[in-house]
Amino acid sequence: MPTPFKNLISKVNESRLKANKSGDDAMSYGYKILMNSLYGRFGNAGYVKDSDWSPPKNSVVQISAAIIAYARIYMYQFMSRDNCYYTDTDSIILGKPLSEEYVSSKVLGLLKLECFIKESIFLAPKCYKLVTEDDQKIIKHKGSAKNYVNADWFNSQYIRPSTTQNISVESNFKIDWENLNIGIWMLNTDGSHTDIRGGYGGLVRNHGGTVFCAYHGSSKPKIRLRFLLLGQVVGKNSTKFMTHFGNLVREHILPYYPSWLAVPLKLKDTIWETICDEYVLPQATKRKHMKSANTMWRNGKKILRKKYDECDTDDERKQNCPKKTKSEDLV
Repeated sequence: MPTPFKNLISKVNESRLKANKSGDDAMSYGYKILMNSLYGRFGNAGYVKDSDWSPPKNSVVQISAAIIAYARIYMYQFMSRDNCYYTDTDSIILGKPLSEEYVSSKVLGLLKLECFIKESIFLAPKCYKLVTEDDQKIIKHKGSAKNYVNADWFNSQYIRPSTTQNISVESNFKIDWENLNIGIWMLNTDGSHTDIRGGYGGLVRNHGGTVFCAYHGSSKPKIRLRFLLLGQVVGKNSTKFMTHFGNLVREHILPYYPSWLAVPLKLKDTIWETICDEYVLPQATKRKHMKSANTMWRNGKKILRKKYDECDTDDERKQNCPKKTKSEDLV
């Protein structure tokens, strides 16, 4: 039986590929979530007692069940391999590369090669540490304590798996349904919550798809920004922020690095900390902004390359050096 969603998913995927090509990460992410959540929406029947059950009006659980069952069947050929180290829904970590017929970053239904791994620790589902061939560390830990784990924690936990520790964590998006607020709360070790919005940190309110952040208690006033739900800066300060951020990136990250991955993480963190000293930026938006930093840095390199190729000698390049660019960076 042909799928009823083939045309829809194909069109959305084409739109996502175009967004990726144009560097629009926000739209690409939106298209991805739209595709991923389609099957789940049909399975959203809710939980009811058998005695209260009636056919759902806005869901068809058979469709969702069939899709996820087929996915398990498809993934089993990889999960059952002797060199399978870890798997989670639609991902797999193997000891040997797959043949090309199974791999593609553009074709729906095939697997995308994310990276090559030289070191790993798997403690539980959605709890692992990876070190890639280019020494990038990837740490995943599901749960409220995810910000408290690091590479050293994984190493020690691997040696002593039974080790436990009670900690207090912040839940940045604890929802107050009565007042329709999303605020910062402290999750205590006994399971209770303490509202800390008035003391430090901030209060985040959701207004029709846009998140406004208002932070208090800072010794130096910072410029407040308005964000879309995907982290994009909008409003009157958005242009000023992006211009300043771009200048900061190009000033601190020299163009001689061969790629963004080659830029030291410490240098990237320094840029993030510097911009956070001037603007109110939630930590949850860091990934989005650093992707923008990557784009701005690469665009700056393209401009320099164009200027470089227009001149025949280093003397000409020094005389025609673009504004805000050091002559030694061009030659």
